[in-house]
Amino acid sequence: MKNQKAFTLIELLVVISIIALLVAILMPALGKAKQQARAMTCSTNNRTLCQAYHLYLAENEGKFLPYYDAKTGTGTNLWMNSISGTIDNVQENRFCPNAGEDKIPGPGGYQGDYRKPWGWNGPSGQAHGSYAINGWLYGPDDPWAKNLSNINFTSESSITGGSEVPVFADSVWVDAWPRDIDDFQTPYINNPKYFQTGYMQGGINQNMGRVCIDRHQMKISVSFYDGHAELVDLEKLWTLKWHKNFKVRTDIKLQ
Repeated sequence: MKNQKAFTLIELLVVISIIALLVAILMPALGKAKQQARAMTCSTNNRTLCQAYHLYLAENEGKFLPYYDAKTGTGTNLWMNSISGTIDNVQENRFCPNAGEDKIPGPGGYQGDYRKPWGWNGPSGQAHGSYAINGWLYGPDDPWAKNLSNINFTSESSITGGSEVPVFADSVWVDAWPRDIDDFQTPYINNPKYFQTGYMQGGINQNMGRVCIDRHQMKISVSFYDGHAELVDLEKLWTLKWHKNFKVRTDIKLQ
């Protein structure tokens, strides 16, 4: 019987090198595909929340979600309880895959960050999530906007250009009231950690700051009043119509 010829050391090294090269080529592509899948899931969740929001409007004669408890008029109710019964398991859609339910650090109320969901202690119990409602779409009892009727959306008829009006967005807190005067072109915004923590740092207000986070490679998922959802570059957040008199800005440069 003839002996089979074995691989030489050089041949083995060549094969290993080729395998290593293929892995190096494929890994970034696989990582990118995973990121795209997470972003797609996030936008799907966002779109579902927007659908729940519209179902609430349909069931309540077009009245916007209350800020306070609808029955007692006291105690913050926010949006989580209002839309909880409109779509089955809507709570599961409150989590972006990059800030998912498995990343809840523990009980209690706390702000989130670009990879951690927020926790809210309300009158109906504790709630968690990764998205904020556009606060300018709360009802007239909203204490932050009730005296700003020239800015706040007061009814469905006050909304024009629904494809540009955000409803829900990736966020570090439950709600946000972005304004065109929120200008983060300061040394703080050039600090990469700001885009991780969002919210409030060094005296910067919390309005646009709550949604200006690096959750999807310097983008966030946003659902719009017309029902669609998409990823939006952080710089482009100032081009959306957050409130009815929002002045579009194209001078924001964050990178």
